[in-house]
Amino acid sequence: MRDIFVFKSCSFQYAFVKKKRGLGLKHEQMRKQIVLLRSAPSERLGLGIAIESDDDDNRVLSVRVEQVDPCSIASRSGLQVGDRVWSVAGTDVHQCTRMQCLALLQQPTMTVTLVITRQNLSSNSRDIGNHHDSMHNESLLSKGYY
Repeated sequence: MRDIFVFKSCSFQYAFVKKKRGLGLKHEQMRKQIVLLRSAPSERLGLGIAIESDDDDNRVLSVRVEQVDPCSIASRSGLQVGDRVWSVAGTDVHQCTRMQCLALLQQPTMTVTLVITRQNLSSNSRDIGNHHDSMHNESLLSKGYY
């Protein structure tokens, strides 16, 4: 499963969302809608993702960007390693199984819309991944490149 999608162009929209953290503290994160346009339906997006799913029902717990190819439209659109994906093509990823989430990214459509949030953490994606993985140690983590 090592595919890479490449984006042709993009646009942004912003909204704020509240998120609970750690000891019940709240902070604001900005949700960003990114619209990526392919020049051909088979064109690759230029990003790698990690999908964490529940062991019991295979529902998606989280999707995050693990790799952004240099010079790809994903890179030029501002996607960064560590960005958390909330929806793909208008579908909440938390309402999908891992396979359904992958299918959303693999559809041969000209437009791919992602809603993401960005953690204001260090750029070291291993720190982000290790912290997140330790919080959900009863889950499956799989990676794919699109």
